[in-house]
Amino acid sequence: MRDLYGWRTNLENAVRRGDCDRVTQICAMRPADHVSEYVNMRLLLRFMARVGQLDICKVLFTTAGANLDCVHSPNNKREWTSYQAESGNSGNAHQNFPLIEAAANSHSHVVEWLIKKVNILFKYHTKAHVL
Repeated sequence: MRDLYGWRTNLENAVRRGDCDRVTQICAMRPADHVSEYVNMRLLLRFMARVGQLDICKVLFTTAGANLDCVHSPNNKREWTSYQAESGNSGNAHQNFPLIEAAANSHSHVVEWLIKKVNILFKYHTKAHVL
């Protein structure tokens, strides 16, 4: 029955269950830009950082193309960002960053990993938005 909902619902369900293998499998079957756009639109990295799911955060970043700062990232020029802004979920508020969510919920292991990733991105991409 779940397959009737489509790959996006299956992906989100797998993410929320913390099923890294299923997330990787779904990502491999779809165009990378479609997966990345959906993952960022739904702020999945933010939600999983909030609950301290480091393994799924890693998969979202490496396999699904999640942006570390969600919608606020300067390279997010997609059409859906305006829809999110209109609905009040634009990602521009500080509390929407995965790093802030992880820190606010005392998930230091996720905070450490996110800081390392932000530093690596900043080192190699000087135009990257730093939290």
